[in-house]
Amino acid sequence: MSSMFKASKLLSAGSRRFASTTSVKPPLDLYGLSGTYATALYTAAAKENSLPAVSTAMGKLQSLFVNDKRSRDILVDPTLTVSDKNEVISIISKKCDGNTVFKGFLETMAGYNRLDIIEDVTSDFQKLKNASEGLVEATVTSAKPLDAATLKKLTSSITDSSVVGKGRKLKLTNVVDESIKGGIVVNVGDKTLDLSVSSMLYKYNNLLTTPV
Repeated sequence: MSSMFKASKLLSAGSRRFASTTSVKPPLDLYGLSGTYATALYTAAAKENSLPAVSTAMGKLQSLFVNDKRSRDILVDPTLTVSDKNEVISIISKKCDGNTVFKGFLETMAGYNRLDIIEDVTSDFQKLKNASEGLVEATVTSAKPLDAATLKKLTSSITDSSVVGKGRKLKLTNVVDESIKGGIVVNVGDKTLDLSVSSMLYKYNNLLTTPV
């Protein structure tokens, strides 16, 4: 039995503790274990009409991990007993203004010893939230930071493309990676446009070393 199938079965059983039976279709298909958990949380929150509250709590959880790494380390500590985990979850849930769906979800993850991927889950949940609001996230990687004018042109160009789609908004983030040497690499969802110098050099080298 695959890990994905196991996760789906476990989540189906666990989520019944904190969600109703109303059918909800997520706005985006996510894969991997973190995607499965994020989708389960999104679905549970939507069923209980508490998506805004859970989204806010997940955002605060992300900020908490950034500003207080000790909280993150304690939450994912594998040596904690079930009782200790529940106490930590209660404290963190209060810090994040989490409701019963949010707290129940963390307890479900703790019950299956999956809190080690909680940061990936929060990231995937954000993707679902953005998709539900018509927001598309994209990254443009460059060897040096791009200036505001270049970012504006790229944002306009990508927004007008079929990748984003009519009526949707684009959130473009510039990531700096000197290893690409020059040019840019654009990632939108599962699509990648590699216009980097390093990629071009790799292609040229392959051409030069391939027997004619």
